Amino acid sequence: MHESVTHLLAREPFKSFLQTWQNARDDDDIPFRHRIELRAFAGFAENLVIYQRKGRRDLRYRLTGSQVSERVDNIGPEVNLFDFFVKDTLDDAELWWNELFDQPCGGLMDFSMAYPDGAVREVMTLLLPIKTATERDMILALHDIGTIIRVQKPMEHVLVANDYVVGHYFDIGFGLPDNPPAYWPYKPRKK
Repeated sequence: MHESVTHLLAREPFKSFLQTWQNARDDDDIPFRHRIELRAFAGFAENLVIYQRKGRRDLRYRLTGSQVSERVDNIGPEVNLFDFFVKDTLDDAELWWNELFDQPCGGLMDFSMAYPDGAVREVMTLLLPIKTATERDMILALHDIGTIIRVQKPMEHVLVANDYVVGHYFDIGFGLPDNPPAYWPYKPRKK
């Protein structure tokens, strides 16, 4: 595992979140959605999101914490996360996100996000797979919002990875993806 990933997983709130997810597992398998009891995750609820994969580029919001909803007021159950990614990142995002389901593995993303009010912030997100009764099609995510990078002109909706995105996988007991690599860097081209 990359040294920075090990370091970030050992700090709060990610350390406790990962342990709570581990406690929901049965026989070291991925936890079922019904085992993700909100009571156990109450300390993380404000910045918690559950996504459900509907297609390779179709990742829907299924549960959104109150602080996430306050920062981004136009998300809901029929909104696709991929609609918010910078266009140049879509091919890599599709590969990277789908490995979380297909492998399965954990993910840690560090990225910039431009908010409708014009603030561009650092965001760190821990991503862990969960499953429904029939398939591995959900991700449990915890967002840790960082400092403001800059302020720009207000916009209609959020924009993910407008300045950068770095994604790492980590092993949760099933190994790591062979392709694409466990590292996903993106910086936009200078114009």
